[in-house]
Amino acid sequence: MKRICYFIVSVCLIALLPSCESTEPEATSQDIYLSRSFKWEIDYVVEDGMSYSKGIVVGKDTLINNRTYRLVDDYYPMRQTKNRIYLYDYKSKKEVLLYDFSLKVGDYIEQLEDPFSGIPKRKAKVIKTETITLADGRKARRIEYEQTYPAPRDPDIEFVGSEQRGILGPLDNSISESSLVAFYEDGNLLYPIKE
Repeated sequence: MKRICYFIVSVCLIALLPSCESTEPEATSQDIYLSRSFKWEIDYVVEDGMSYSKGIVVGKDTLINNRTYRLVDDYYPMRQTKNRIYLYDYKSKKEVLLYDFSLKVGDYIEQLEDPFSGIPKRKAKVIKTETITLADGRKARRIEYEQTYPAPRDPDIEFVGSEQRGILGPLDNSISESSLVAFYEDGNLLYPIKE
């Protein structure tokens, strides 16, 4: 009887111990989505019909709350683990999940609120995943989402980000329309995909 009591007390004590927060594995060199050699060429069309192109690059590192982030487009602090890309949101003072390349069919990803268009936070459901070949022959995972109102989520591609808007895709708002024209690594075209 004493053994059973000791066992029950031990199990209860173990259950009360603070749980260790599991950490996602850090990205290895072949998993890098935020390489400083990456460059996205984006076309923007603003409300008055004027258009312009802009190159978006990954810049210097910055430290926020003891975490290292890389500045994208000289403003957006992003970091990555093996399969996920996070953005530090200055407004809420916390990080938000932008991309998760480990999602499977039926999984959901929460999308950011868009204060400019009035679109609230919403979830996008994964309806299809596939492997595609980028222009340099590299295999990349493509994730397609259920098209929901008021703002669908464009498909995501490993390394590229949003299929239509590149790495800043989930952050785009309705002030301008934008589209990914090309994506490069060290000057070599990676996207559009190989036909």
